[in-house]
Amino acid sequence: SVRRSTYSDPRLQLGFGANPQVTNYFDVTLDAIENRMGTEPHLPNWIDLGFDCFPVELGKLMTDQQNIKTTLHHMAEAAARATEAL
Repeated sequence: SVRRSTYSDPRLQLGFGANPQVTNYFDVTLDAIENRMGTEPHLPNWIDLGFDCFPVELGKLMTDQQNIKTTLHHMAEAAARATEAL
C-alpha cells in the first residue's frame, strides 16, 4: 500500500537524522493504520481538521518550523473551534 511504502522508504529514516526518536514510533503507527483504524470521525468539520489544519501543523513540526508544544496548541485550538458549533 502507499502507506506501507511511505513508512519503509529509507529516505524517510534519513530525513530524521537530527531526531532519531521520531522513527522509533513508525512501526507502531503503521500497525495502527493497517490494523486498528476505522473510518474517519463522523464530525462535520473533520475535513477541515483532518485534511487542512492538522497536516499543516504536523508538517511544520516535522520540518522544524515549530516545536511540539506550539503544534499541539494550534491543533487543540483548531479542534476547539471545530467543535464549538456542534
